[in-house]
Amino acid sequence: MCYEASVRLEYYCTNNQDEYNALLFGLQVMEMVGAKYVEAFGDSELVVQQVAGVYKCLDGSLNRYLDSCLDIIANFDNFAIRHISRRDNSRANDLAQQASGHNVKKGLFMILEEPVLDFKSLCEIGKTGDQRRSDRRCTAGLTGDQGRSDRLYTAGLIGDPERSDRPCVAGLTGFGQSAGGHASIDLEAELIENSDICAQDTEEDWRIPLIQYLKDPTLKVDRKIRRQAFKYTLLNGDLYRRNIDGVLLKCLDEDQSKVAMGEVNEGICGTHQSAHKINWLLRRVGFYWPKMIDDCFKYYRGCEACQRFGNVQLAPAAVLNPIIKPWLFRGWALDFIGQIYPSSSKGHRFVLVATDYFTKWAEAVPLKNMTHTEVIDFILKHIIHRFGIPQTLTTDQGASFMSKEVKSFTESYGIKLLSSSPYYAQANGQAESSNKTLLKLVKKKIKEHPKRWHEVLSEALWVHRIPKHGATKVTPFELVYGQEAVLPVEVNLGSLRYIKQDDLSSEDYRILMGDNFDEVIDNRLKALEEIEKEKKRVAKAYNKRVKAKLFQVGDLIWKTILPFGTRSKEFNSPRDHEVTRRFCQLSVDEQLDSVQFYLTNVVERYVIDEPPEDAQAVLKRQHGIDNLLGHFRQHLQERSAHHLGHPLSQKLDVGPLAQFQHFHINNIGDPFVESNYGIHSRQFEYAVLDWFAHLWEIPKDQYWGYVTNGGSEGNYDGLLVGRELYPEGIIYASQDSHYSIFKAAKMYRVQCIKIDTSFSGEMRYDHFRTKLLENARRPAIVNVNIGTTVKGAIDDLDEIISTLENCGFRDRFYIHCDGALAGLMLPFIKQAPKVTFIKPIGSISVSGHKLLGCPTPCGVVINRLKDIDVLKSTNIEYIASNDVTISGSRNGQSPIFLWYKLKSMGYEVRLRNVGISAFMNSKSIIVIFEKPKDEMFMQKWQLACAGNVAHVVVMPHVSFEMLGIFVEELAEKRRGKALQAEVVRPWEIRSFTIYFDPKMDARIAEMDPMDDNEDGFTELVWQDMLIDNFYENDVILLCA
Repeated sequence: MCYEASVRLEYYCTNNQDEYNALLFGLQVMEMVGAKYVEAFGDSELVVQQVAGVYKCLDGSLNRYLDSCLDIIANFDNFAIRHISRRDNSRANDLAQQASGHNVKKGLFMILEEPVLDFKSLCEIGKTGDQRRSDRRCTAGLTGDQGRSDRLYTAGLIGDPERSDRPCVAGLTGFGQSAGGHASIDLEAELIENSDICAQDTEEDWRIPLIQYLKDPTLKVDRKIRRQAFKYTLLNGDLYRRNIDGVLLKCLDEDQSKVAMGEVNEGICGTHQSAHKINWLLRRVGFYWPKMIDDCFKYYRGCEACQRFGNVQLAPAAVLNPIIKPWLFRGWALDFIGQIYPSSSKGHRFVLVATDYFTKWAEAVPLKNMTHTEVIDFILKHIIHRFGIPQTLTTDQGASFMSKEVKSFTESYGIKLLSSSPYYAQANGQAESSNKTLLKLVKKKIKEHPKRWHEVLSEALWVHRIPKHGATKVTPFELVYGQEAVLPVEVNLGSLRYIKQDDLSSEDYRILMGDNFDEVIDNRLKALEEIEKEKKRVAKAYNKRVKAKLFQVGDLIWKTILPFGTRSKEFNSPRDHEVTRRFCQLSVDEQLDSVQFYLTNVVERYVIDEPPEDAQAVLKRQHGIDNLLGHFRQHLQERSAHHLGHPLSQKLDVGPLAQFQHFHINNIGDPFVESNYGIHSRQFEYAVLDWFAHLWEIPKDQYWGYVTNGGSEGNYDGLLVGRELYPEGIIYASQDSHYSIFKAAKMYRVQCIKIDTSFSGEMRYDHFRTKLLENARRPAIVNVNIGTTVKGAIDDLDEIISTLENCGFRDRFYIHCDGALAGLMLPFIKQAPKVTFIKPIGSISVSGHKLLGCPTPCGVVINRLKDIDVLKSTNIEYIASNDVTISGSRNGQSPIFLWYKLKSMGYEVRLRNVGISAFMNSKSIIVIFEKPKDEMFMQKWQLACAGNVAHVVVMPHVSFEMLGIFVEELAEKRRGKALQAEVVRPWEIRSFTIYFDPKMDARIAEMDPMDDNEDGFTELVWQDMLIDNFYENDVILLCA
């Protein structure tokens, strides 16, 4: 059972009052039919939220409506009201249109001249279908004059001033009378038995006039309908259209056409094809409706998947506006070439090129870095000092050009700095053209010696300046200097021009120079004419392809993030179609008529509104968050008090750096190439890298590196460089190496050979030598441990280098030093092997959060600059930097932490404070001992174990007091275990030194003289160990 009714108000009211009238009318109907459980829907958010109690009603004209609605709602057992969109409320909108004067073509309707408060009479008339009055008019009794039909209707809007639980306005009980009596309402009610018919909208069905005419050709219809009817026929009540081939196509209404397009495009067999294919498929399977192709295009443009994965429209969006500079050196185009591979022998990786718009004269210099300093120096020395101050400089939007230093410099000289859009790089086409020409000229001269390209750059510039340019028909040299350049061939073979110059007198020479001056002016004017002709010709051809795109303020568009993806023969996997387009809001200055971007079509906007939250709920939630964070802080403090097993320093005295935690600092890209992201800490990163370069003895102009997110990333970087240098190489690493070494081997698909280690964790060099000789034909990529994770073992770098050279790997090896644990300690220990770039190593990585004590994982990796070229990094245009690091975005807080820790305390003081010299193993800060049996004890002190061995890492936060408590508890646990086993064994700690006895021809262990030698102790501690696992001069600290 479906009730439909509409009301026409014959008096003025606001939109909000109109919405309340509709709700009040519906509630009265529900009360009249005896409904107890009512759910109301409306598209007026104000009315819905006020009735629901979310919004307060502060408008006096709406208070009485709200009170009347709440009075009726109180009579229901359960009531709910929800807000829906206007699109979902289309049927109610259609009824409102019918009440405004549209003809009603179906159902039973009653028209009431006067409004009623009791709708029982309405229901009875609807049910009985009283036919006694042909016009279906009745009158319901109301207070006041029943004979007037033009009265204002205010039934049910009597406010109660005594109610205090909701807003109201006192003194409005007589509102109806004060407004001039009651009003008449036309009420149209329809009783429909079929709810499906209720949902149909016959007013917009284009098929109805044709069906009616085909059923009864005697009807009076529009001539257009009669003419179209010859193409249609009726079969079993359905309308069909005859195709040109005589095929019958079933006609669909608007709703059915949407279903059909959705099924073809997005259904089980749909593949999100073009609008033309959707139209073709629908006709092929036998469906039709007017404007079919237009609807297919609208559907295609509104489909998110079709727009996201569709082809980007590359046709120009606006006509070409050529840039013409009518005189010499008034405008220059600047651009970088690079990064260039390989870099020059002097470390140059970029070329900065400037081209004059009028003469096409080019200037270029090789550079090691592309920063604002180089740009300013180039503009000053190669443009201003040689050709005067220009009017404009046109560049791309690279960070080197758009920096505040460059802008300030150009403003001080009155130069206007122009930039092209990344979506239309052709705006700086003059620079791109010069770059292309110079690259071709340089490549032709460096075939055999590619690293000397910086030496032939001046030759390429000379060749670029002396031939005639296609746009000007004159050489750049002649436009600048007024005469053709004298070439070496003219001097060597004696050209006529060269010979005549020697025979001219001073007077003749002066006359000829005067005549030549006039020719210079003419040549420049002719060149300007040629440039204008060329620009017009190019613009004419360009404008033929223009497809204008106009956008309004607030339009939603698909924005293409550059650069576009490309497909190559070598890489043809499905990932080649990775989507690089994002949904965004277009903001346009209202003063502009249009915006020219390479963008796709406008799509529909979806907005998610969260329900409002009261202040009490917000405070309660915030209190819960603060309480949770407080408990977590207490937990961290408790866990930090017993921290001995992991190599992390707890001395995090970085309070002054808290002020920088409010900024998103990101050192994206190559640290030595400025990016367009301005919130970075590269200046601190430079200082940290220079400090480590000095520590490891490598000149500043010979190293490259960056601050990593930890020691593992440094290992990944170092081994990647080794793999690129020697693609057929094998990684050699000891079994006790960090797991990241073996993980890198898997990621890079490189064979990895694990070398046996001694009991102390140091690499066994005899086994290393054996494996090298077994694979003598393949290069070696060796990982050298500077402090292993569990035992703190340090491999002998000199021994490893000597072994490589003796096995014939003199020029075929790459060494990466993993110094995550002891890399910062080793340079200050005199007895330790020296790790330095003076030796033939390729890279070193360390961790900054271990000995230094940074609050976040971080580290440093240093490589040789000459080896970085093998990484073949690419310039990422949207960040204006190179992709050469393992992780693109890098934590910009880490360099600040490292710089602060290095600046606040020197290493020698810190190592002396932690008592490194007091330990028996002078090369390590790790003490190893037998793994305890008590799991609770291990968890308390957070001990890291491997096999039957546990260790303590003596970091700066570890005090003698903490170590004393730990040893006492460890001894107590050990005695308890011994008593439980009924074997009382004394707790003894002894140190031994391993040395080679030539008489016995074997290694032996001798107890240090400082320890009291007790009978039976040696047998006790060595009964389960093999002395062959150790090497000469090893120092072992044993507990038994």
